Amino acid sequence: MYLRTTQGSLVRRQSELKGDIMKTKQELSRTSAQDQFAKWAKLRRSIDKKLSDLEKLSAYTDSLLRHVGAYPLRPTDSNLSSGKTAFTIAFRVFLWVIVNIPQYVIAWRYRSKGVFWLPQGWFNPVVMWWLSFPFAPRGSVSVMTWTWACKAVLQVGEGAMKFIIRA
Repeated sequence: MYLRTTQGSLVRRQSELKGDIMKTKQELSRTSAQDQFAKWAKLRRSIDKKLSDLEKLSAYTDSLLRHVGAYPLRPTDSNLSSGKTAFTIAFRVFLWVIVNIPQYVIAWRYRSKGVFWLPQGWFNPVVMWWLSFPFAPRGSVSVMTWTWACKAVLQVGEGAMKFIIRA
């Protein structure tokens, strides 16, 4: 995503080279090395040149990614794809932090307060204790219990929506 937005022509050139290499390889596979040696040799040299150009382009994109701090995580045939993987992982971590850290902060901050109070006598003492677990006053629903309940309802809703969409 980083390279696509900042170096669009570079990404397009790399895609074009990959497409050209695939087309030339298909043509090479249809050409007999014994019957049409001159054509086969020309195609082979063309593939080698395009692969060399692609490697140079990949090395350049790798240097761009290293410059911005997006280091490839594992060696692949294309440094561009590993740079995209690094960016994707960093973006997922960022989203996880933005979504989950506030939940933990709220739960920690309001751990000893109840979200709401339950009427006396509606549940037995064990259920009341469990609903107020871990630090909320007995008779109330704790932030942690409320978070768990909301998460469970959302997961059931997600499963239902996935089932409806597939059907």
